[in-house]
Amino acid sequence: IMLAPVQTSASLVWTTAMSGVSEEMHGILSDLEYGPGGLSGQAVSQLSLRVPRVWEYADAQGLVSHVLGWPAALPAKINNGIMVANGVQHLDAGVKDVWPLHPESVYPKTWREQVLDYRIIADDISPAYVNDLLRFSNPALAEKLKVPSTLLLAQILSMHSLGIQMADDHNWQFLALRFDTLPLVYGLPFQINFDESPLSYFLGWYKLIDAMLGKYMSYLADSDYLMLLSERGVPQVLTGKPESIFTQQGPGALFTKGPDIH
Repeated sequence: IMLAPVQTSASLVWTTAMSGVSEEMHGILSDLEYGPGGLSGQAVSQLSLRVPRVWEYADAQGLVSHVLGWPAALPAKINNGIMVANGVQHLDAGVKDVWPLHPESVYPKTWREQVLDYRIIADDISPAYVNDLLRFSNPALAEKLKVPSTLLLAQILSMHSLGIQMADDHNWQFLALRFDTLPLVYGLPFQINFDESPLSYFLGWYKLIDAMLGKYMSYLADSDYLMLLSERGVPQVLTGKPESIFTQQGPGALFTKGPDIH
């Protein structure tokens, strides 16, 4: 079991998970670092990283490695595969635009056009698809969550679309995908005056996540290994109503599958 530090940054937690060492050793302490000249902030980059992560070990062994969505990945660089840094999925304030790609967020640069083509904007998503996620007895709640849920869905599906493109390349030998999904999903209902159990809301999102995971598992053969990590996990002790599972902090979860793993 991976024990995730409480009230810390995603960049720190996931770098710890992917490097196998603590933050004192890997050097990623926050989601931000000082920009050039020290007078501004920017997303934490590989420049702050002191140790290799698991895909760097795979890459050094000559394995074709595709990496998507991990923090501290700028500038993106890998010798035998594709790397797309976290952040390419983030929407601008509007529903029609996506943030411009950071010039060093995609490697090799020839894959840049594919990233642009496969990102999804909110206008690409049908209202019926969103309504299927927001099944509340109170229609006013669904209406309040419709726009933020559509924007979040665009982010999630953008990463899923890019992940599928990587998985469709049958030459890969190591695939490392990160979807910053559940923390964002958890936060949405609490942005409004929520007077209904969130279980029905979360059910739709979990079905979506299960379908995504099922798609990736369909690419695996019996000889392949699968590792599924969650920084949030399940609380060790549940108290109160069933929905407390969504509000209590618990240890991260680690699931593995493959030859000789029982």
